Amino acid sequence: MRIPRIVPCPSPGASALILALLGAPGPLLAQYADGEAAYAARDWAAARDLWTEEARQGSARAVLGLGNLRDFGLLGPPDPAGAFDLYAQAARLGLPEAAFNVAVMRDSGTGVAMDRRAAAAWYSFAAVAGHARAAYNLGLLHAEGNGLPQNPALAGYWLDAAGPDVPAAAKARDALPEAIVGALTAPDPLGALRVDREGGQGLRVAWASAPTGQNARFVVQVALVAEAGAVPLDDRTINGSATEIDLPKGAEILWRVATVRDGSYAASPWQDMAGDAADRPPSGRLVLETRPGDRRAAALAQRLGPVFGRAGVMVSYREASGDGSEGFVRFGYAPDREFAADIATVVPGVERVDREAAGSAPGEVVVRLVFDGDAASVGGEMNLE
Repeated sequence: MRIPRIVPCPSPGASALILALLGAPGPLLAQYADGEAAYAARDWAAARDLWTEEARQGSARAVLGLGNLRDFGLLGPPDPAGAFDLYAQAARLGLPEAAFNVAVMRDSGTGVAMDRRAAAAWYSFAAVAGHARAAYNLGLLHAEGNGLPQNPALAGYWLDAAGPDVPAAAKARDALPEAIVGALTAPDPLGALRVDREGGQGLRVAWASAPTGQNARFVVQVALVAEAGAVPLDDRTINGSATEIDLPKGAEILWRVATVRDGSYAASPWQDMAGDAADRPPSGRLVLETRPGDRRAAALAQRLGPVFGRAGVMVSYREASGDGSEGFVRFGYAPDREFAADIATVVPGVERVDREAAGSAPGEVVVRLVFDGDAASVGGEMNLE
């Protein structure tokens, strides 16, 4: 039997609103410290005026409060569409309660067209910030397969995340069927949300997935879009279907998510913040590695990097660990074997093409450049163009 969803918390001061709607007397104050104090006193007009000023100064809670006034019709007829817009604005300022309200309205079709996929995305944006009720509702969507692929493993992940704050979560968790082992398929991105927070910005991303078994993990990859091409920003491996990544303020990014299992992976296409397919998606990811003090190899790496970059490959550089005296081309996952072989043909002198999964990211190939005296074990004479 389906467990009913939880309705949104009505306000930053929920208990005050409940008392107000029941007719409980509020203090008759001539002045209020802030909009929330006026709201608790049932002075809706003062709350609106104070919250409007606070919102101009960037307060997410004030924007949420203005949404509550419209949502519950406290200054006129209810305006769910206007409330939805304000909740979305507060969510982009990083407030998980607002993202939860957006999700519930998407889930129920209140003030906006019903869209369960969009609801799952907004529940995810709230749940990844620790909102227990959003995690519960998200778990139900994955359990039911309502607008998403039915996935007991992801349902269990989010119902566990809801924890004791939502007593119904344990019952729903116990009712889940056994995890299903399906084919290795790419996740389905649901959306991305850039949120403002103290000291910078965060990127919340969410996806759905068909069941792929208990051994599967998800790897989120984020790349910065630079003038010379995309460069890797972060990789995040998790068991759930949403995460938040630190983001340089104002940065333009691309992202994708891969399902990883048993030495292989299936990745979604690269997309931008708006959810559109990347105009110039990275064609691969290359790490050029040199030993400390090997200046000739480091110089060669700096010559090679832009060449691969012009071909759409994301390039990064690092110093090698250990004392290996031979160069190599190395990949970690079976789908990258062909890319590694292509790299080996471009960089003459390679005698080793290895596979080593430890520490590798989906799509990544590592080339170690080593000079031994006057000879290069990887590099030699080559036509870089």
